[in-house]
Formats: sequence, C-alpha cells, structure tokens
Amino acid sequence: MKLYIAEKPSMAREIAACLKNPKNGNGFIKTENGIVTWLVGHVLKQVEPDAYDAKYKFWHAEDLPIVPKIWKLEVEPKTAAQFNIVKNLIQKADEIIHAGDPDREGQLLVDEVLDFVGNKKPVKRILLNALDETSIKRANENLRDNAEFFNLK
Repeated sequence: MKLYIAEKPSMAREIAACLKNPKNGNGFIKTENGIVTWLVGHVLKQVEPDAYDAKYKFWHAEDLPIVPKIWKLEVEPKTAAQFNIVKNLIQKADEIIHAGDPDREGQLLVDEVLDFVGNKKPVKRILLNALDETSIKRANENLRDNAEFFNLK
C-alpha cells in the first residue's frame, strides 16, 4: 500500500481528490492509488526537562542551559488519536510519500514522525507548491527520494 502523509487535512483532501475515487475513513482517505492521511501540525513535542534528569523537575537559573545529548520527543496528548492513526498506517504501508509543505517546517513535521516510529520503509517526497489538480498530478509524477531533503530538517 502506498501511503501519503500530508501536513494538514486540507492538503490531504486535495491530494486524495487527484488519486481517484476518494472515500473518507477515520483519519484518512482511501483512494484507488493509495491512502492519504494527515498530521495536525506538531503531533510530537519535546519532553520536559525532568524527563532527562529528575533534578530538573524544579530547575534553577544555574542549571541553564539544559542541553541534552539526544533530544527526546513525546506524542502531544491533544493530537494522540491522529498520531496513532498515522502510526498504524505507516506500519501497514509498503511505500510512504512525504507530503509536508515544501519548507523546513513541513519537512520536519513528517520526518520527525517517521523517525519517532522507527520507519525503515522507502520514503519519497512530493513537492507541492500549489494544490490544483494539474500541479498535484505533475508533482506526483516527479516524486523524489526523501533523503535529498534531510538537510531541511
């Protein structure tokens, strides 16, 4: 199964409309050419300082700056339901199409989810500068390897 992960629901609807015969599901749209799902902004957030060390539960100015060796993320509670839908679809997918906005934040939002769930499946990048049917179809015919865009995140 080919899975498109859009940055937001409106983008997902536009992509799905171009993939033929869209049918709404719970947190995704099934089409003849794959499934389209979406994030709702930042579905992950940085953990609080005490997740790194209990002494930071009540930190003091002399503790600053707190710079961990490895930054940790956790699921944002208010977007957990959609995160779980995306996570389950990633597990079922054969190929993933990264459909975040073509900017640094758009690249980061989808990539950090893929990294967080430990995705090892192939990821392509669709670059959408416009959401009209012609632009979406042209971009879908010219997918690129997502690895080309890692420097943006």
